[in-house]
Amino acid sequence: MVKKLDLSKSQDFQSFLAKDQKSYANSFFINPVTSQEVKKCIDMLDINKATDIYYFNPKLVKMISANLSIPLADIINTSFSTGVFPEKLKYAKVTPIFKAGSALEVGNYRPVSILPLFDKIIEEILKNQLVEYLNSKGILCDAQFGFRKNKSTNMAIVDIISRIYTSLEKK
Repeated sequence: MVKKLDLSKSQDFQSFLAKDQKSYANSFFINPVTSQEVKKCIDMLDINKATDIYYFNPKLVKMISANLSIPLADIINTSFSTGVFPEKLKYAKVTPIFKAGSALEVGNYRPVSILPLFDKIIEEILKNQLVEYLNSKGILCDAQFGFRKNKSTNMAIVDIISRIYTSLEKK
């Protein structure tokens, strides 16, 4: 039986934070997730993607997201609070995809990993919390363009060209 944890009301968590607010001010904590956050992540799934390794279809999961989000939030919060990731979500099905050239050469294939659908949801929730923390603390450099919202490799190219022109003008 899985014990339901509500960390937002947990006496231990609240007293832990209250002991010395200043020393934890810049620390990253994984916050409990709500069923609404889980539903939002489920609703963002691409329905055109293939079924996962356990044959869960993203379209079906999206259709039942309202019913699924509450128990999934409990599982995620239990995982975050205990530090134990569900064993079945640690697996991937790796499929070689042919690129070009001779089909007999191993180097002409690229591996594609098919992950469990629920792993992707947990990963997205954790990524959102981490990115929010990094942005709120100003930890990421402005020159960090990869994997950031409203940033792109095109912007990185424009930035470096601009720096080169500025340097040339200043000799």
